[in-house]
Amino acid sequence: NGTIDLIDSRLGLVDWKTSGRGTYDTWEYDRWAVQPTVYSWAMHSGTTGKHPFTYCVMHKEGVQQFTVWRDNSDWEWLRQRAIGYARLIEAGLPEWPLHDNHALCSAKWRPAWSTCKGAHF
Repeated sequence: NGTIDLIDSRLGLVDWKTSGRGTYDTWEYDRWAVQPTVYSWAMHSGTTGKHPFTYCVMHKEGVQQFTVWRDNSDWEWLRQRAIGYARLIEAGLPEWPLHDNHALCSAKWRPAWSTCKGAHF
């Protein structure tokens, strides 16, 4: 994450990805991806309606393109999540809860694996 790769009049915000495992499961990105929510909020906050965020995924078989949509309800979820993180910061906790679905908690990332699920297997 950092900057959007392209802003297109038809596709909306566009982000290029590469995948060694093949195509992405689009329903997972529609449901779980935070990047489209944050980027669309930054671009469209204060507006109404649904806003497109298109993924272009390069993999061995070619290029996969799919679009997810974000709107005010997604941005309200983002606001609530940000408030939760702000409260954690204000509490000065020595540790934060771990999220086991983070990329660094996969077996692929061996250095971080020991602090995530890998520590318990």
